[in-house]
Amino acid sequence: MPRRTEQDRAAKIVAARLPVGTSEAFRWGLLDEHFGETPERFVGLVKERAGRASGGSHSRSPFEGKQRRRTQDEVLKPLAEYRAGELERMKLNFFGFDPSYHIARYNFIRHVPKSRTPSYLAAHRWALTDLLQ
Repeated sequence: MPRRTEQDRAAKIVAARLPVGTSEAFRWGLLDEHFGETPERFVGLVKERAGRASGGSHSRSPFEGKQRRRTQDEVLKPLAEYRAGELERMKLNFFGFDPSYHIARYNFIRHVPKSRTPSYLAAHRWALTDLLQ
């Protein structure tokens, strides 16, 4: 996301933890393009575009730039380091002092309904207002 939109907006989107529609994602720079107002129209347009793309003579793969960036990123910080860091953070969920993960897991497995709106979801009332500006 940092490559796609401003750092402040990316932080707000992550903090809000709410779904983002295609129109908003496009407007914020998270999508290159969006098309097809219905699922059927979308599928039709994807097939049409894929047919055009595969029929032409492309000397370069559309993924070459992405592969090159990924290789450069891998030199700076190998994927194994990202994985190790994520596992360390996950250990805090499982073995840390905060019991909220275990409570949430218990409630999820036993289909315990929420008794109130969680505070992180209530924050969307102000976070979405900021995002739309």
